[in-house]
Amino acid sequence: GGGRSELLDKSFSNARDIMIKASIILPVYNVEKYLPRCLDSLLNQTLNELEFICIDDGSTDKSLDILRRYARKDSRFIIVTQENQGSGVARNKGLQLAKGKYIAFLDPDDWIETNAMECLFNKAEEENAEVVLFNYNIVSQYNKVYASYADDFLCKTGLDLKKVPYFYTKDLENEYFFVRALSMVWEKFYSRKFIEKHNIHFSTSYVGEDNLFCLMAYYFADKIHYLNKHLYNYYQRSNSVVHKYSAKSLTLFTLFYDLQKFVFKYLPERREEFINCLFSGAFASYSLIPFYNFAAKRNFKRNAKEFFGEEYYLKYLSYMKARKKSFKERLLSFSKEYEHGLKYNKINILGFVIKIERPIRKNVK
Repeated sequence: GGGRSELLDKSFSNARDIMIKASIILPVYNVEKYLPRCLDSLLNQTLNELEFICIDDGSTDKSLDILRRYARKDSRFIIVTQENQGSGVARNKGLQLAKGKYIAFLDPDDWIETNAMECLFNKAEEENAEVVLFNYNIVSQYNKVYASYADDFLCKTGLDLKKVPYFYTKDLENEYFFVRALSMVWEKFYSRKFIEKHNIHFSTSYVGEDNLFCLMAYYFADKIHYLNKHLYNYYQRSNSVVHKYSAKSLTLFTLFYDLQKFVFKYLPERREEFINCLFSGAFASYSLIPFYNFAAKRNFKRNAKEFFGEEYYLKYLSYMKARKKSFKERLLSFSKEYEHGLKYNKINILGFVIKIERPIRKNVK
């Protein structure tokens, strides 16, 4: 909450007076190494009638300087600053400012293909679509994997989007709380009228904020169209220390309360199933806390007990107990994992997890 906001480019340019076909919303926080590649992919779009709403979320590196430099080159860049409040708050601010007929989201270490906005705009216009779903590439230091929504989880529901390039969201009603794609806001292209009509927005949590937006979009959209093109490049940073606990991890419960409010209002018959589904998210977050940080563990458990209530908290403790690692494993462990189409060696040392990517033999297409 709170936080000072400053609009740097007050002119908004004359471009905002003409019909803007799409607004691309970009939250930015300490990504100076990757940002130019991302911004170049916006500059080079084949569709011209665009605006790029960049919200700097209190960066302490040179990200804001880079944004300003691009804004001087192209008036379609709109630069906004805020104190660090997370990408959910930043994206909500972008939605308030957006003037485009359609809305797209981009993360600052990713980039889009040069024809992405043109393809998506044409598809949305052709179908008068509320939501258009599209494919993405997973790109890393060693590998490029061609990922497809259709090949990912929809096959489990019996849908084949390559044969019938749309689906009705009622077809997914049993999958609302399970599908991984619910947390990926950037692989979809949205009608702004649709977003505004249903007040679709992000949680103010620092973690998992996409989940609320995507759940709302799935619930309110009658029909989702599919464009079988790989238009987004999702960059996976390799060989880094990941999953480090911070106080911001506790804002997970802000997300849980936001999701609960929505589910209890619109899907009341699913409330018990929903609460049970949150156990894995809570356990994953709790697992990030180093074994020696007793104060953080107590604080997390206190928040969990308050959220779940006595009955569900006891079920959550049973869930945790069944999955808890031994003391030795928490000190040091090694595993091989497959995540987002990429292979990793994962080493846990005293609560810090180091992921080292392994090359894969060939692309998956």
